[in-house]
Amino acid sequence: MLKKKNQKELSIEYWLSDIKILNFKLSEEDEGEEDAKNVNLKMNLSLNGDYNKEKKKVSITVLVIIHKDNEEETIIAELKVRYIYNIQNSDTLNENNEILLPKNLLDTFNKVSISTTRGILFTKFQATKIDDFIIPLINFDSFEKGE
Repeated sequence: MLKKKNQKELSIEYWLSDIKILNFKLSEEDEGEEDAKNVNLKMNLSLNGDYNKEKKKVSITVLVIIHKDNEEETIIAELKVRYIYNIQNSDTLNENNEILLPKNLLDTFNKVSISTTRGILFTKFQATKIDDFIIPLINFDSFEKGE
């Protein structure tokens, strides 16, 4: 598990090295040709992170589930994407056998991963019944607090 570190920032070089779509599902139910303009949809978003010290890589997995509002069992679309970030100078992040990442670095990984996932969803929704669905912007301050 990744933890945030609030202290003097370290000089760490990083780059996005891989993006992999792990899963994409789009409901093929016709349901009277409803589109995003006629149905209230809700989007659930979750993040999971991991750090591989030997390979000096951070993995962020983003899961997005879109369902009808008040009907969580009626999944309209689901997308799971994994992002791999390489890190240099990360050996300095080991404290008390825990891997701690500077808060702004982890925030950057999360923001890039979520924003890229929004773009992937936009392209996947083209020419579908939910191509009018506006993918909400994320307030990262409230997202971090679990709101």
